[in-house]
Amino acid sequence: MRLSDSYLPLIFRLLVVLALALIGMWVAFNTAMLWAYPFWVLAGVLLAFPLAEKLASPVVGLLLPTDRFSKPQPMYSIPESLRNKNELDAAFGAYQKIAKAYPKEVKPYRCMIRLAFLDMNNEALAESVLAQGMKTLKKKGLKEELQKDFEVFRGMTRVAPTAADRRKVGYRKSEVWMSEK
Repeated sequence: MRLSDSYLPLIFRLLVVLALALIGMWVAFNTAMLWAYPFWVLAGVLLAFPLAEKLASPVVGLLLPTDRFSKPQPMYSIPESLRNKNELDAAFGAYQKIAKAYPKEVKPYRCMIRLAFLDMNNEALAESVLAQGMKTLKKKGLKEELQKDFEVFRGMTRVAPTAADRRKVGYRKSEVWMSEK
């Protein structure tokens, strides 16, 4: 069994601490107890830092993970802002770029389906996005999630306002009241 390289300095330090503790015990038994305290304090100081580091590393790993992404995360704010400006074709193209750059992500397909159903009222486009997502995504759970979202958005098309209606009647209270007068 081969010890990890990270434990070798700790083992060496433990041996030094054990030697200092034993020297302190010998000094305590053979001379006054007062002369043993510096050995024990030094042993405690040498042991405190690596022991605290080993004990705290699991907690630090939970609070501050060291996982790094190999590339930057997708920028969903760009197509969302285009969608809010009612530039639906540009928003759809931006989602397509994200889906091409991040083939393991389900969110761009979900957003394209939402855009096709709720804003463009184009069920054929939504079905083609679903087919592309099913072909591209590898995990079964993500495929099932995308299929469920497709069904949810399909059901929402009967009650959701179109993009033109959203432009006419705003969601703010003052605009709704103004449109009723």
